[in-house]
Amino acid sequence: MGALFFTAEGYWLINQELDQTFLGFIFLSTMLVYSLHRIIGIRKLAQSSDQGRFQIISRYRHHLQVYIIISILGLLWLITQIPVTTLVALAPLGVICILYTIPLIGGARLRDLHYIKILLIAFVWSGLAILPIYLNLGISLSLLFLFLEKVCYMIAITIPFDIRDLKIDGQLKTLPKMIGVTNSYRLSLFLLMVGWGFLLLAFSVDTSSLLVNETKWLAYAGFINMVTYGIIYLSRNKTSDYYYSGLIDGTLILRGLIFLALITV
Repeated sequence: MGALFFTAEGYWLINQELDQTFLGFIFLSTMLVYSLHRIIGIRKLAQSSDQGRFQIISRYRHHLQVYIIISILGLLWLITQIPVTTLVALAPLGVICILYTIPLIGGARLRDLHYIKILLIAFVWSGLAILPIYLNLGISLSLLFLFLEKVCYMIAITIPFDIRDLKIDGQLKTLPKMIGVTNSYRLSLFLLMVGWGFLLLAFSVDTSSLLVNETKWLAYAGFINMVTYGIIYLSRNKTSDYYYSGLIDGTLILRGLIFLALITV
């Protein structure tokens, strides 16, 4: 759901009607990647399969296999309904998702390479989120700033997951291992502030006046970022999967709902 709301922001920002087919494609693609990632990941973490979320994943592995089949069948149909130009724009992000999830590079996944896991997540999600704007308006400086805003937001909310997974990641070098836990939380706050700055720049250089509700959007984004950092900060010493998958991931939904309220009120 987070991916849908994050992508829908692009349509709301330029006051365009939601493309249900495109959003359906994003939803099924996300479900496919997550399901594959969980099944492959649990095999690589056999020693933890009886703990926490790994126990749940192991128990419901067959459900994940059903989700994979449903996703593939749905995507095969949706591919015939989506313009070729959209599929071409999606292709690089799809390749990254496949290489991130499936061990093709010498038996390793892209996520198993040092330092880049968090960057790959931020790049793919942010790329998806600006595609509606790109497909409607083309390339512009404001589009670049909007992309960077979303990259900052995604890295900020992904950092706590890397902190949580410090033991699970083993020898994999991640951002918290490189700069420390305390500095990682500080970086999250810094990125949220920088992201807001990029949003301001996006509106400042928008000469087409196609981006809507600039002042309110900036105010709402500032409020969302403060709430998001509060949730991130409170994640210290928490291990509950519900907190991470529910609250921290849920900030994407909260962000989307607040922006939806902005254009409907």
